[in-house]
Amino acid sequence: MDSLPAARTNTKAACNVTALLVVETVLPNESAWLAGNGQHFSNHLDINMLVLTGGRERTPDEFANLFADCGWQLARVIPTSSPYSIVEAVTD
Repeated sequence: MDSLPAARTNTKAACNVTALLVVETVLPNESAWLAGNGQHFSNHLDINMLVLTGGRERTPDEFANLFADCGWQLARVIPTSSPYSIVEAVTD
């Protein structure tokens, strides 16, 4: 499913104070790679998604851009003890 139509639909249905939680693997930003902290399990998933489906994983900056295009604002990325993070967005 394409992310933009789904996020736009959620924006239209959202109340005044709404949070959208996305459980997803999140790629490290370029600054993490430059600091030597870019290794993450999501790097392997990103290559698999690209080869198998043409999709890809996103960095926090890419999530922020995606949400902004749909009327949401990235609030935070919450790491977990698993390879997945909780990506929180709020309505503008």
